[in-house]
Amino acid sequence: PTLNPVTFLARQADFPAIHWIDQNIPEEETILINPTAWGYGLYMGNDGGYWISALTQHPTLPPPVLYGMGTRTEIEQVNQVAEGVRTAGDDPTALWALMRAENIRYVYTGGRGGAISPIALSQSELFAVRFQQNGTWVFEALPQNP
Repeated sequence: PTLNPVTFLARQADFPAIHWIDQNIPEEETILINPTAWGYGLYMGNDGGYWISALTQHPTLPPPVLYGMGTRTEIEQVNQVAEGVRTAGDDPTALWALMRAENIRYVYTGGRGGAISPIALSQSELFAVRFQQNGTWVFEALPQNP
């Protein structure tokens, strides 16, 4: 069988980062991940972040696509944040403000990449690198005002 490489969300480099999240970030903390349009008006994770929820029990935003079974209000809230991330992904100040408004402290970018720019975040005083290896990153949004 021929497999489409575009459909592979996780890369080998994602798994050490996901393990680090499991061991170092409190389980109740939501992890912001790279969003991409999935279909039917829903978003999903664009890289290995898609697997964080399943492998660590941490909530992610966007969550697994089963959020589409929620209420219209819940779906619209997730979609609004996902669209905001797609717009603000390379603007650390805008992404920080969005994360603060949603009470999210951590962001993951995986080996596949996506809207969130790890280079921009790593150069910002608003974010601290908590994990970085082989193209995967975990950042913490710091509590100061921009």
